[in-house]
Amino acid sequence: MKTKRLAAFLLALFMLISLTPAVRANPDTGSPGVTADAGQEALRYVDESGQEQLITDYTVLTGEETILPEGWYAVLHDISYSGTLYLQDDIRIILADGCTMNVGAEDGGLDLGILHNTETGSLTIYGQSEGTGTLNAWAKYPILMTHSSDHDNPYTQNGGTVRFLDSELCAYTVGDFVLNGGSFIGSVRRDYGLIVEGSFRMTGGVFHVEDDEGCVLDVYNELSILGGQFTATPADAEGAYGVGGENVTLGCTDPEDFICAGSFRCDGTVQIAESQVLTDGTAQYSGVISEPSVLDGKTLTPANAYSITVSDCPNGTVISPAKAFAGDSVTLTVTPDAGCGLCSLTVLDADGEPVTVTDN
Repeated sequence: MKTKRLAAFLLALFMLISLTPAVRANPDTGSPGVTADAGQEALRYVDESGQEQLITDYTVLTGEETILPEGWYAVLHDISYSGTLYLQDDIRIILADGCTMNVGAEDGGLDLGILHNTETGSLTIYGQSEGTGTLNAWAKYPILMTHSSDHDNPYTQNGGTVRFLDSELCAYTVGDFVLNGGSFIGSVRRDYGLIVEGSFRMTGGVFHVEDDEGCVLDVYNELSILGGQFTATPADAEGAYGVGGENVTLGCTDPEDFICAGSFRCDGTVQIAESQVLTDGTAQYSGVISEPSVLDGKTLTPANAYSITVSDCPNGTVISPAKAFAGDSVTLTVTPDAGCGLCSLTVLDADGEPVTVTDN
């Protein structure tokens, strides 16, 4: 989807970037944050596979930095940056539960939020077990993972919540965009929400971007949505689309996963992941989709996922997953009100037949 409109937009974007400093990492440039002592407390984070890990060598961000040299950083309390934050080489940021990192302010005024201005390097966002750490960015261009079309600056998110509100572009990356976990949320008012001059790969988490004036996601190479909850809502305008890529692969990993895009536009094929069948509640889809427009605006879910309904329960609550795959074990959490106890619990399958329940 490399249109003339996109080329004109990027030209204006690079003209803006050319006015920003391209400074290599320098310990004397900007504030390096607070590096904890060698005996600092180990910090937990969730890795790309969803497993908890520990790290002791990291720098606590204060909100006073202007340039981040390569390394691990942690947001351990609420912090705010009033100016652009420049990244050097490989940057890894842990968003601790309950903590917020703000770049810019709601009243605007900032052109660039976060800019990666070295030829190679990456930005990886991690969260903790509850996933309540948040990065907010208010700027015309909140996160730019490039300083030149010749650079390779991929973005990876494994946890936490990254939000871009009322911006002209959520993110632009020369390199791959990977979402393994956490939430990437944006509200955009320009031609494109997210531009990826590489591949886009989503295996989990939440992607929710709306564009009031144009297209949501434009990917130059392969686009794969293989898990998580994906929503791309484009503007109601001629030529606007939800997802564009070279080749598009759609799939789900968990029973509660879904994919909803206003429309699909690609230069190659749109296909459902191997051995999977998706449904929009009426029709089922598998293999190569010969007419991708049949998917426009529809919410796709795993065809072999079944909804779980909990009847009204007086004097207590019953919590269960919203859906489950056929054959899965489902955990029900029963909590009686004060002074009450569980008399009975009845579970029925789709045919109204009793299902065996084990007390854990």
